[in-house]
Amino acid sequence: MFTYNYRLMHETRMKAAVEACHRAGIGLTAMKTQGGGPVKSNSESEINMAGRFIEKGFSDHQAKLMAVWENERIASICSQMPNLTILATNASAAVEQTRLSKSDHVLLAQYARETSGDYCAGCERLCSEALPERVPVGDVMRCIMYYHSYQDYELARTTFGSLPARTRQLLTQLDFSEAERACPRKLPIGKLMHETETLFV
Repeated sequence: MFTYNYRLMHETRMKAAVEACHRAGIGLTAMKTQGGGPVKSNSESEINMAGRFIEKGFSDHQAKLMAVWENERIASICSQMPNLTILATNASAAVEQTRLSKSDHVLLAQYARETSGDYCAGCERLCSEALPERVPVGDVMRCIMYYHSYQDYELARTTFGSLPARTRQLLTQLDFSEAERACPRKLPIGKLMHETETLFV
């Protein structure tokens, strides 16, 4: 089980890793397939993408699942389905015979590039090790992602509350500029870490 979505599937190292597992006969279950991140931009690109897929008869959420399923190297998807609406749309995407066109894949890849700064890819060793005192940036990003992307406020607050008190204190005290310079996606790490002071009260 590993993080795999329309954002990561085009990266050279990811493609090589998936291919190596496939050749070794290792079954792959994709998770975090929606590629949601700690930043909720509601950008024009996102609106245009959603509109394009709706015109074709499915949602952008379904398109993101279909993009993963169309890779024969992926055996299954693990998807959180907290209500019947999401269950029904996911099931529909799973059994629907419609396939994404080449232009659909191009659109998803273009959107991934345009919003790469909204998504934490989990390479925490790069940003955390750049800090004077280590902070689990990836864990905090996951809490923010639960809040903004999943809109699961209880899970976000509970997970954040389980972090050590020292960690929560450092989020508003440290200078994250070096961590931001180390981030390959140029995430506004400092702004996001400071946001937790009001987000999870």
